[in-house]
Amino acid sequence: MKGKSAMFDRQTRKFCSAVVEALPEVPPEIMQGLITNPRALQKALRDALLPPAYRIWKTIQGFCDSVEECLDALPAAGCNNTRSAEYLFSRVNFAPNDSEVTLVRITPLDLGFTFKPTYRQFCECAAKSRLVMCEPNDGPDLRLNYLDQPEGENIFIAMNPVAAIDCFYRVFNLTHTRETGLTLTTSLCGLEMKIDPRGMWVFRSSMPQTGK
Repeated sequence: MKGKSAMFDRQTRKFCSAVVEALPEVPPEIMQGLITNPRALQKALRDALLPPAYRIWKTIQGFCDSVEECLDALPAAGCNNTRSAEYLFSRVNFAPNDSEVTLVRITPLDLGFTFKPTYRQFCECAAKSRLVMCEPNDGPDLRLNYLDQPEGENIFIAMNPVAAIDCFYRVFNLTHTRETGLTLTTSLCGLEMKIDPRGMWVFRSSMPQTGK
């Protein structure tokens, strides 16, 4: 078989033809820029064609393989962590991970929830969109990979809730405020707890990655 197009099924070939036919006029300089930057072209197509659950937000590299590494790496990068985050470190297993992890950022509203769903309902719906729960490592790893987080933003890590020192179940979340700076902390989140439909959550993506 010659070329990637030879591997496309009939529906994909028809879809590609439809895209070409519907393509708007593109200035030559933009066209050339996308030709020389296939990852930018892939992102533009993904953002235009796919719903939020299928859009890759960020690809991160694993840093933290142990509690000790987390406690050393966070302050070294100018990040803070709360006592509740430190306690959660001691309650989870940090699996060594040297590979890249692709993440999707999504709200319950993006999945059609116009009311406050339970955390369980939200995660089950996300799974139907091929999203995967994060590993505990992803909390501190994302904190270390997301040093340009906008001030005022609050992002929750979609992970299995962990019983904390106060006996309530919690998940990691990332905040950035003028008072505390870039911080890794935790939030209350049991499976039956109702969550804000506008809250921003991070899942792992199970979509295959191309264009690297």
